[in-house]
Amino acid sequence: MKMKKIYQTTNYGSLYIENSDFFKQEKVQQMIKKLMQSELFKSIEREKMKRKSQKASCES
Repeated sequence: MKMKKIYQTTNYGSLYIENSDFFKQEKVQQMIKKLMQSELFKSIEREKMKRKSQKASCES
C-alpha cells in the first residue's frame, strides 16, 4: 500500500493525511499497539476510569 502525501494545513503545524487506509498500515498498527502498552496510556486509562466511576457515584 503506497502512502499518499502528508501536507501541512494550519499555522500551528498540524499535519493531515490524505490516505483513508492510514490506520490499516502494518507500521501504524504496530505503533498503536506499542502506545497502548505504554505506561502513559495505561495511566490515562486508569484516570479516565476513576473519573467515570466518581461521576457515576455522584449521580446516584
